[in-house]
Amino acid sequence: MIRGLALWLSLLCASVTHAGGIGVIDIEAVLSASDRAQVARQQWQDELAPTQAKLARLLEQGQLAERRLAMDGVSSQERESLVAEMDGLRTEIATLQRDAQRVIQEREQAFLDTNLPILESLVIELADAQNLDLVVNAESVVWGRPSVNLSDDLLVRLNATP
Repeated sequence: MIRGLALWLSLLCASVTHAGGIGVIDIEAVLSASDRAQVARQQWQDELAPTQAKLARLLEQGQLAERRLAMDGVSSQERESLVAEMDGLRTEIATLQRDAQRVIQEREQAFLDTNLPILESLVIELADAQNLDLVVNAESVVWGRPSVNLSDDLLVRLNATP
């Protein structure tokens, strides 16, 4: 078993010594810090602003109904009406939240579908320019010298693309 481990380690070391260079990129950080992502987030916020306003109004209505329900002297008929109103508001709020979440997920997926191919070609360009044999995602790295992190260079290139 020890010989097998030693053989595996020697093969690993041999393959690393033949590599021209290794780079590391935090893809998620690059995408979220990009100018494209900032523009997209603003567009999504603008698109969802009416939904947010409607949610705020519904929450206000619910709080008002809740305060009325807590008042002394509320008849049982009025209590039932308030409880029914609050149930309806909860349902409407949940539906709006679910719809907003679906819209955000759709917009994020469209953003990724558009930008990941661009990012991939830029990574290849950057690797070729720096004569790298391997570029890995930063999430997979346990430790590395800061000089192998190409995230900042990639962000500059991404922001420079139309």
